[in-house]
Amino acid sequence: MFSQSHIDPGEVASVTIGTTHFVNAVVEMDRSRLARVAVIRLCGPFSADIPVGVDWPPKLRRIICAHRSLVDGGLEIDGSLIAELDEDAIRRECEIIKSKGIKSIVVVGIFSPIDVHFKQEERTKEVIREVYPEADVVLSKEVANIGFLERENAAILNASILAFARRTIHSFQDAVSRLNLRCPVFVTQNDGTILPASSAARLPIRTFSSGPTNSMRGAAFLTQHLDREKIMVVDIGGTTTDVGLLLENGFPRQAAAYSEICGVRTNFSYPDVRSIGLGGGSIVAKGKDGKLTIGPESVGYQIQEKALVFGGTVPTATDYTVLGNKELDIGDRSKLESTQLRADLADFQANVKSMLERIVDTMKTSPEDIPVVLVGGGAVIAPKTLVGASRVIMPDWSGVANAIGAATARVSGVVDSIESTESQTVSQVIATLSERAIERAVENGATRESISIAEVESFPLQYVANQSRIIIKAVGDFDFSRTDFECLTTIDGDTHDFDASRAGHEEQINSDAHDKEDPTEGSLSLTQNEIDEYKPHVIDRQWYLSETDLDWITTGCYILGTGGGGSPYQHMLRLREMLRAGATVRIISPWDLKDEDLVACGGGKGSPQVSIEKPYGDEMMESQRELYQYLKIKPHAVIPLEIGGGNGLQGLIIGASTNMDIPSVALSRCSNTIDTVAESIINEVGGSDSAKILFKGKIVGVERITKMGHAYGEVVIEASTSGDKGTDAVERLRIPFKNENILAKKTRAGGNEEVSLNIDCRLNILAIVPDLVCVIDAQNGEAIGTQEYRYGLLVIVLGITASEKWTCTPRGIEVGGPKGFGMNDLEYRPLGKFQKPRSVIDEFNRVADSGRIDGTLHAGGP
Repeated sequence: MFSQSHIDPGEVASVTIGTTHFVNAVVEMDRSRLARVAVIRLCGPFSADIPVGVDWPPKLRRIICAHRSLVDGGLEIDGSLIAELDEDAIRRECEIIKSKGIKSIVVVGIFSPIDVHFKQEERTKEVIREVYPEADVVLSKEVANIGFLERENAAILNASILAFARRTIHSFQDAVSRLNLRCPVFVTQNDGTILPASSAARLPIRTFSSGPTNSMRGAAFLTQHLDREKIMVVDIGGTTTDVGLLLENGFPRQAAAYSEICGVRTNFSYPDVRSIGLGGGSIVAKGKDGKLTIGPESVGYQIQEKALVFGGTVPTATDYTVLGNKELDIGDRSKLESTQLRADLADFQANVKSMLERIVDTMKTSPEDIPVVLVGGGAVIAPKTLVGASRVIMPDWSGVANAIGAATARVSGVVDSIESTESQTVSQVIATLSERAIERAVENGATRESISIAEVESFPLQYVANQSRIIIKAVGDFDFSRTDFECLTTIDGDTHDFDASRAGHEEQINSDAHDKEDPTEGSLSLTQNEIDEYKPHVIDRQWYLSETDLDWITTGCYILGTGGGGSPYQHMLRLREMLRAGATVRIISPWDLKDEDLVACGGGKGSPQVSIEKPYGDEMMESQRELYQYLKIKPHAVIPLEIGGGNGLQGLIIGASTNMDIPSVALSRCSNTIDTVAESIINEVGGSDSAKILFKGKIVGVERITKMGHAYGEVVIEASTSGDKGTDAVERLRIPFKNENILAKKTRAGGNEEVSLNIDCRLNILAIVPDLVCVIDAQNGEAIGTQEYRYGLLVIVLGITASEKWTCTPRGIEVGGPKGFGMNDLEYRPLGKFQKPRSVIDEFNRVADSGRIDGTLHAGGP
């Protein structure tokens, strides 16, 4: 580059690197780049039944997850202690970890993100350093937010690549030094901002998926002369096409409430990008059926050796594109004079157009046309018009948009703080913290005058009066006049030795012990045909639960939880572990019980905020055992305390009876029809007479308080519509909740006002209890609980008619309707007509060949 441009290295103000090295190490499951990790949980009696990496792909779990320690510690949701930190136990565990040759340690404490007084994770790190100074230590609270398992997963991934990241970043800096560049080195992270190299070496996970983000930020730079609006960025490379939505602020739309990295569920910021196997190097071939296929196989970086236009022998997308566009000056056009290529040209162009139109449509948030910007070296293969695109733009320098995005990435400063709101309002606190975030951005290299506040999140602490956790991100342009950045990579204040012996070899210790075949190696991701053909295993009216059944029931339970009940995810994991350990869970119909049969039930109560951070212990099973022992009885079956949320699965763990199985969401995912997942759910619960789509939009506000163990609050969802006289009005949906969603009320806002749509305000209510108001994630079809509501999430709101057990008597409506929630001025108006769900047992039952299997299901499940 320097020889071609004749730029003086002394004139270079900074070097910014966008790299896929770190995420590729995980994707490729490369043992030479992934360290084995030990986890120390500060948890007291909780999470004992949850192995580390319980929800990971088995192969990746075997490579990385090497040790788990449970020690006393952790906090309750109100900030009080579950238990004092057991420092002696930490020292003992460190000796065990050291003896195993593990040099990467994660510390994760229950509710550690709100731990500002005891600082248990920080103290644990100090104790580890005393005993095992050569170990790398990652604190979970520095990696991700509330959500215990997801935060632990992210911290483990970060720890596994720490040593490799240090070596890589040191190599970057060494190359910069050899070029006589005396400037700071930055690495792009996945939110469109940059990290100093030293920070990236400490938190390399933040660089995951920065490649597509760089391309989107580059697209924003190249289209800055256009009116600022949402645009779809289509980044076509050599092998894949990455598609994402660029928001009006010039930053990519972030992913759902939870995101998966290489099959690992995490909860930190991540861009919402989808990929298809289409690129300039995609191989074009004809199948036995005569149909033309494009990709996903590609010649990749070898395109100048293997493509026909360069004298190779492999027909590629670039070859067909050059043949169809005489304006392109790529390769030798004379090498494409093939009758077969010309015969297939129209088919190729139609296929490319169809592939791009489908992925763009999938990523859109509304049916309206949207501008599409083409970037990337392979963008030439795209057509000039696309259905669903208001216009297709390929700006100058679009082929290097990725590099432009990295070079123009902004600097951020983040403040994450617990603050009192007793003597000042939340707005006043936010204003003070915003100034602190701006100062932090300046410290990180931004020019003060360019800084703006990009994100503000406020989380009132549950069960604590007048305390809120507030997270603010400020972003600004890099100050090219700065010369005071460190050029050495330091971790926690220590300059590390970057010799290869530091990492990459010790990870091989005991690797043979982890290479055994795993019966769960296969993925639960089913194809559309497999879902269509799947039948639950029901013999003699007993349903033998499979992992597939469990996956779909979990989704259904959360949807029917109407925002409450807590996520059933942890309960699903526990039950799945039981199944994999050989347990048999049999489900029967309540109608098959005898009059004298005894049925038990069990479940939990309280704010769902607790369950996402405080993993279950054995309290539910222990209470059941004590109860049965005291009463000297043994129930014939167990029924869930309620169908929605975690309690819907808790009954299955202790032995449950239920009749729900919802494959709709899974089917929508595998067939790329998430945009119609709401319609699929409606079909499953009785059709349009029984359920309706109430609203689609983005969460723009959440208020929460906790009283008497219940989470009270309101979520505001917004969708833009065209107003009168050319002005913009905004339709909003307000959903108040008390653990569960109570009603859905539609309003319209314009300027500083928000008004009802009808003179009679009651007509604005689209659905109200006891009918079900369900909020699902528009980007993956999963339910979202009230504790997961946060700004920016794209959602779909469904209304489902309540069971006639609630609505057929005045007493049912009195208890479960508006008056039961203190709304005496509102009346229940049914959303539709209830349809009794189909019974899995009735629909799929078949008779055993010989004899009848015992139909009882005892407490404990197996």
